Amino acid sequence: FNFREEMPKLMEELGTKLKEHLTPEQKEKFDKLVDERLRGFGGDGQQRRRPAAEERAKRIVESLKIADEKERNEISDLIIKVLKARDAVEDYDREYRDKVRELSRNTELSEEAIEARLTELRDERKKRDKELSGSRKELGEIVSFKQELSLIEQGILK
Repeated sequence: FNFREEMPKLMEELGTKLKEHLTPEQKEKFDKLVDERLRGFGGDGQQRRRPAAEERAKRIVESLKIADEKERNEISDLIIKVLKARDAVEDYDREYRDKVRELSRNTELSEEAIEARLTELRDERKKRDKELSGSRKELGEIVSFKQELSLIEQGILK
């Protein structure tokens, strides 16, 4: 079973069967929900290129409605830093799964070799998590509580 190839087909089939039992209004809501959940993925199961951090940050900063230009620029720079760190974690997670898959298929590796490689992979993940956490902390220290709420809602802060 190739997840990336088969899952989109199965989900589409399931959606078609479900929609047979829905009203037109429910179908519209269902389609919207499915679109929101699958945003970022193409019909072929491949992830689309994400917009640049700067482009995403611009929309986020606009939502904060910051009047002072200096403050807006400072917050924008930190949001970009958070977005890039978050992207690095997400990208590494995909790499990590691929590397683990390769390790699990390699029948010639000893337990010690597997342990060493896993430790290496985990340490790299921790490094990226630490960078993201630090960026979030830095941003959280300069925003107002209202701005913080908005940034939490948008998934920028936790």
